[in-house]
Amino acid sequence: MNKKILSLLLISAMVLTGMSITPKSVKASWWWNDIVSQKNSIKIKWKVKKKASKYEVYRATAKDYNVMPKKSKFKKIKTIRNKYVKSYTDKKVKKGKFYAYYLKAIKGKKKVIANTYTKKYMQIKSKGISAPELECVEYEDCYKDLSSDVVIRFSDSCTGCSFSNNIKFYRKADHQKRYKPIKLTKETGYRKWRDKTTLKGHTYYYKAKVYKKKKKKTTYSGYSVPIKITTYNYKAKYKIETLTKTDVRKNDYMQDVIVKLSDASIFNGTTVIKGTGIYSSDYTLVDDEFEYPLECKYDVHLDGYSYDNVNYRSIPETGVEIKKNTPVYLKLYIKTRTGRVEDIYWGGNGCEYAESYVESYQFIKYKGPLENSKGYSYFDFKRGVGFAY
Repeated sequence: MNKKILSLLLISAMVLTGMSITPKSVKASWWWNDIVSQKNSIKIKWKVKKKASKYEVYRATAKDYNVMPKKSKFKKIKTIRNKYVKSYTDKKVKKGKFYAYYLKAIKGKKKVIANTYTKKYMQIKSKGISAPELECVEYEDCYKDLSSDVVIRFSDSCTGCSFSNNIKFYRKADHQKRYKPIKLTKETGYRKWRDKTTLKGHTYYYKAKVYKKKKKKTTYSGYSVPIKITTYNYKAKYKIETLTKTDVRKNDYMQDVIVKLSDASIFNGTTVIKGTGIYSSDYTLVDDEFEYPLECKYDVHLDGYSYDNVNYRSIPETGVEIKKNTPVYLKLYIKTRTGRVEDIYWGGNGCEYAESYVESYQFIKYKGPLENSKGYSYFDFKRGVGFAY
């Protein structure tokens, strides 16, 4: 029986039994499209897909530059049957409206071989001059730790209008209801402006718009999405006072220590001492008076806290907040790492050792202006200072 007859018999059997063969679906690959604002339109650009027969353009209206529409909101607005075309200009857009786009590359009649849709990020544009995007990602760069100056960066894509440094800023403080125009100082470097009129310990909101002048006509972009900046210290400062005197515990493996911890700046954010169980840290003491510096490393455990240095309690699961003008006393114990009986060197305030400090990623949670606190803390027992961020 030849192969042709065998195939016909197989197909006949499938028809009679109701069986069907579904070809294995091929997942469409992802590829990038760019969207640029023009004076009276929005242009979508992409790279040609060699295997494509046509392209389909989908569009949805967005709330603003940062709110991506659901995929169900996108509607097909154009079919391009020339596979070598690599752009489309959408002129049916309204001023003040925001639009998102994605493309499908079609092979044959309806096989999608690639698309530009993504859940994580979609370009959203409006016609005319695009609104600037303000940012303040690194707070060390946003404002100086010892001053209240705020530094803002911005970017924009004024496609269709040549890039211009013409920008207007608007600011609203935490005690104000409305934004007011404010003049910022242009910084050297890439699109940076400094606000020298802020005060420490406040929250400020900024937004901006760019504009282009041509003869007597001025064209403005829309407002940027506001950004929020709080002028606390991005790195909290503390005062450390050790109530346990400097000494050496001979032939021992544990040393009890009482530490008094308080805010060193009224511009710190919120500090919470964590400790749902026993947290281990690094305690390092260095003495450089020897021919070879003596370096001792031990584990430090947080055993309890008190507000009066009399009644000590365990650290609750929610942590203990350092209150303004109210120091907290911490009971720590230092243990040798090996668990063996050996000497423990302890250096407190004003000790004769070169260094006496503890550092940890678990001990403190500082809620300052940084969006995601690292939970890193450093306490210098000799100098009586510490910080966390």
